[in-house]
Amino acid sequence: MLAVPIIEKNKQHIKNRSNHFQHDDYHLENIIVKDKQYAGVMDFNNFDWGDPLHDYVKVALFQRELSVPFSIGQIEGYFDNNVPDDFWLHYSIYVGMVIFSSVVWSLRFVPEQLDEMITRLYVVLEDHKDFEILKPTWYEPNLISFIVSGLFGVAPAKAETVSYASISVDGKLIKTSYYMQNGRLMVPDIFFKHTGATVDRNEKYQSIAIERNNIVALPLDKAYMDYYDKGKNKWIREYLATTTTTIDGRPYVPLLVTAQKLGMTVTYDPKIYRTFIQTNTPEANKPIAYEKAQTTKKQIALTFDDGPDKLITPQILDILKEKGVPATFFVVGEQVSYFPQLAKRMVDEGHTIANHSWDHPELSKLYTSQVIQQLKSTNEIIEKVTGVKATLIRPPYGDFTPADALVFEKLGFKNILWSVDTLDWSGTSAEEIMTILNRDKSPGGIVLQHNFQNPKLEGTVKALPQMIDQLRAEGYEFVTVDVLLGSN
Repeated sequence: MLAVPIIEKNKQHIKNRSNHFQHDDYHLENIIVKDKQYAGVMDFNNFDWGDPLHDYVKVALFQRELSVPFSIGQIEGYFDNNVPDDFWLHYSIYVGMVIFSSVVWSLRFVPEQLDEMITRLYVVLEDHKDFEILKPTWYEPNLISFIVSGLFGVAPAKAETVSYASISVDGKLIKTSYYMQNGRLMVPDIFFKHTGATVDRNEKYQSIAIERNNIVALPLDKAYMDYYDKGKNKWIREYLATTTTTIDGRPYVPLLVTAQKLGMTVTYDPKIYRTFIQTNTPEANKPIAYEKAQTTKKQIALTFDDGPDKLITPQILDILKEKGVPATFFVVGEQVSYFPQLAKRMVDEGHTIANHSWDHPELSKLYTSQVIQQLKSTNEIIEKVTGVKATLIRPPYGDFTPADALVFEKLGFKNILWSVDTLDWSGTSAEEIMTILNRDKSPGGIVLQHNFQNPKLEGTVKALPQMIDQLRAEGYEFVTVDVLLGSN
């Protein structure tokens, strides 16, 4: 037992501690407050005889879970902000002793709460690094301002300092905001989408739900998580050294314990100050994103994003019709609702119509349920207007996470990127577009262009006839993306 050495080594330090007649269950749940002032303690345990410092084991087991600031305030307030060094020695001895007695107490009086008590004990061991340290890791009074009035302390938390770093996920560096809470790395909840986990916010229960092989629920402003144990077929509550905290509207959750509960491996390299996450996802289970088709056939697909619109789309459709070239249009659902006749014309003239979200958000910044709604609502209006069910998706900006890619796959989409980026959205001229095409074209290539209402796309319209004529002269066949991938 990890607590035994510290008890054996230091038990003489509590041998002659003075005892007092005191309340025996003084902790946050028993405090009575009236008119914003401390008014007393109510409990059925009445009073007891013992060392006042012994009662601080309640802080370790219960109170610190409810409120770390309050726990710090109670200790600082008891010693008038001058905590003696030997307090932590006495505190740790008593906490180490109670690890044994609390299990026995639970077995005797509340056996149904034994698993919960054991979980609390593991939290205590983590707080003290298996009793290699005396002062618990959550005790950081410099981070908190205290207003102490009598025995009742009000402890407003100091604003957290958010920093930025890159975390390696399966070898890919992901830049993210983070902050440290009680020595633990806290990351935005949606960071876990980069690991392939779905992330959602449950408004009813005010919690963050993260799922990947397992389910973890982290209630907002609470210092515990609930996770589903498939082996035991039940939910288990685990108390944490951190609180799920919202900063600038974004919930932050503990990285290490959350990743571990989801079956991931987390390591840290102090030499380069970097955290590494291995999701342990089999390669066969990782979704595919298509940048081009793997073929030696001289086939190429022209694609257009962000339409339909009334300025650029009609011109592009006219050119494609005149040249007899099929293309793939990744449409925005909202734009289809504005210009349904143009969406229908795309299909009627032999083009493939595909999904590009409802209103062009960055999908990586949305909860999973929001991503699903973006895609479903777009497909619904496409099918309503054209009678066609889209099976291709191109995420706006090419921005998506592994979790989003799994959603695409689950909804029956192929994820389409590109191999030739004309940068036409930025106002490139026809000459510049042709230079990019000649540099990056290849058999099986997918060419990215746009058709939203913007004069900057004048170069797109001017370059398109030249592009078609040149590629045909070079022996290229124009096909839609679905044909390109289906035939290769």
